[in-house]
Amino acid sequence: MKNFAFLLLSIVLFSSCGDEAPEQEKPDTEKPVITLIQSAPQYGKGTVCGHTEDRVFSVTTGGKLTLHFNFTDDVALSQYKIDVHNNFDCHGHRSGLRRGTPWFVVRIKEATGKDYKVVEELEVPADATPGNYHLLLYATDKAGTEAVPQVYSVHVSNPTDTTPPQLTMTSPTAETVTVKRGSTVPFSGTVTDAVSLNEGRVEISYSDPANQPFTVDQQFFPATAGTQATFSIPFTFATYMPTGEYKFTVEVFDTKNNKVTKKLKVVVEP
Repeated sequence: MKNFAFLLLSIVLFSSCGDEAPEQEKPDTEKPVITLIQSAPQYGKGTVCGHTEDRVFSVTTGGKLTLHFNFTDDVALSQYKIDVHNNFDCHGHRSGLRRGTPWFVVRIKEATGKDYKVVEELEVPADATPGNYHLLLYATDKAGTEAVPQVYSVHVSNPTDTTPPQLTMTSPTAETVTVKRGSTVPFSGTVTDAVSLNEGRVEISYSDPANQPFTVDQQFFPATAGTQATFSIPFTFATYMPTGEYKFTVEVFDTKNNKVTKKLKVVVEP
């Protein structure tokens, strides 16, 4: 009888073990990693939209940017994406209108395994509009988890003309002026260039006392401008505008988007 009871207990225990559900796989939530191994040219410090950035590539029209990447994931990679687009408007701070053909790249390719290395060559068109661009790198794994994007700036220049124009302000002539609400301040000047100002432009923007950015105007020089041009852009401080210090930026671009910048301050009183 004891032997029968022991046998019955063994059968019950064995059946219980056999009915256990298999352990479910843990979800893949770890992000893949993007590493830039090397590049030609290498990136460095540069000025973009009036601010210094640490990761700026400098290239010329007709040249190329070569990038060596490494993508890694703990389980399995899926794809990567390269995005190059213009940053002419500083993404919302200015009008950004420029003539020419902006450089634009979108590449989406497969990435396999846990460790994937690739070399990408990005050719800059010979007719690309010089200026600042954004370079963004993306990656996802098989579970759809996205890597932290890698963001760089790219400054494109034209090798035939890399010298910025010269700007002489005729109004205001002082770096800081004081006016009353309701006053009109003319922003005017003379621009000279060694090559041509043909379809170059002047852009005026400002930040108010609360440091909010605004665009005043953008004007293109005529096709017959030659190596010298003038501009005059008036700005009226409306009676409802807050008092305080307004920081103005006057930027002049030549045909190849070489730029000269002038900073001015206007203090508005009641």
